[in-house]
Order: sequence, then C-alpha cells, then structure tokens
Amino acid sequence: MSFCFERCLLLSVCLVIVVVPTGCGTRRPVPVQVTGQVTLDGEPVGAAAVTLMPEGGGRPSSGVTDASGSFKLSTFTAGDGALPGDYTAVVTKYESKDGAAAPATEGGSDGLMGAMPQVTKSLLPEIYANPKTSGLKVSVKKGMPAIQLGLSAAAKPTAGK
Repeated sequence: MSFCFERCLLLSVCLVIVVVPTGCGTRRPVPVQVTGQVTLDGEPVGAAAVTLMPEGGGRPSSGVTDASGSFKLSTFTAGDGALPGDYTAVVTKYESKDGAAAPATEGGSDGLMGAMPQVTKSLLPEIYANPKTSGLKVSVKKGMPAIQLGLSAAAKPTAGK
C-alpha cells in the first residue's frame, strides 16, 4: 500500500511540475517592426528622439534618428517595433549646456530611451514635443511602410490646444 501511495504522490508532483509552467506566465503582445524618417523642411534631422504615444493609453515606443533622419522604434527591447494601434508622435531635439546638440540615447536595457542630458533649448519647434500639439498621427499595423514625419520650422501651436 505504501508503494502505491508513493507512486501516486510522485506522479502528482511530476504532473504539477510539467503542467504549472505551461499554464502560468504572461504573454506580452508582439510588436510590429516600425521604421521611418524625420525631416525638417525636407532636410533629415539627426540625433532626434522619436516617441509614439498610444492614443488609448498603453506602452509608448521610441527611437533615435541617425544622421540621415532614419529611426527604428523600440517597445520592449531594442529595435523590436511598436504595438499595433493608433499613436501620436512627438519629436524632440535639444541643445546641451555646452551649445552642442544633446544626443538622444536609447540607453535603457528595455530598449526605451535613457535619461537626457541637461539641455538649454529645443532645436525643433516646440509644437512637436507635445502629443497634444504635434499633429503627427501614426497608425501601426503589420506590413506597414516606413513612416515619414515631415516637420516644419514655421509650425506654431494652435490656440486652444
């Protein structure tokens, strides 16, 4: 009788070990690869931070432009993309205290942008730094083409926003 009890107990423990790990845990959503380019009056903008803010709330995506204005977005890990949905884009580029362009960085281990250095002024129109005023709408979906964020130096905030 003891042998049967031990065998049943061992079988139960084995089932718990096999079944519990597969039934537990969370599956995070799968991002879509998103690339694009930022231009200001038709000229590429390098070293700018691009952030997509979800319109319905949720996890933002971010990236940094290279010298050609091109970027690749990250949500969970570097370069993994953005979650499907509708976003408002914000684009920022600042001058550091020493007068040089403050480099935008993707220093976080989660692929999101790290801390910005101390800055003195924006090198882009401030309208693009605020999701309420940027006017840059992006819809992320599988198979989408590269997005083009065309900024204008003459852009001014709209009254009432």
